[in-house]
Amino acid sequence: MRAIARFRQYADLMLAIDARRRELGMTMLELDARSGLPLGYSGKLFTDPTKANAKTLGRMSLGLILQALDVEMVLVRSAAPQGTKTELDQIDNTSSVSDRMRKLGSAGGKRWVESRTREQVIRSITKARRARWDKHKAEKRQERLRAVRRAERERKAQEAAHAEA
Repeated sequence: MRAIARFRQYADLMLAIDARRRELGMTMLELDARSGLPLGYSGKLFTDPTKANAKTLGRMSLGLILQALDVEMVLVRSAAPQGTKTELDQIDNTSSVSDRMRKLGSAGGKRWVESRTREQVIRSITKARRARWDKHKAEKRQERLRAVRRAERERKAQEAAHAEA
């Protein structure tokens, strides 16, 4: 087995897949047909990821694309200098599961930030902030709606009580 591409980022994976497709002389439509994906799917995979119709490789499409290109992915530990431990290696396996998950998440978050441009990080933070604000507004709207309905039920119950009296 010989490595034909190395990557650490999703964008580099996509470049490697596209290079393999070109190496085989396949068009994107031929790749779609050979993989069994809907026609035009790979065109959306290789488009600008910020576009609304952009697609990303998922559980189903990744395997189909790799099979169509006659390649496989192999996960290998990256070459770190001898005697050094990566941040993930330093996580204590004797601590609680929730503590390990928190540390893993923190390490992953740091790597995510390091692998993005400043603009991408700001865009992501802004999007998350807006999502939290929208969720907060929706929750407040639901609280107000429940309060109005409760008040309406109480008013009707009082009217019914007065009508009986």
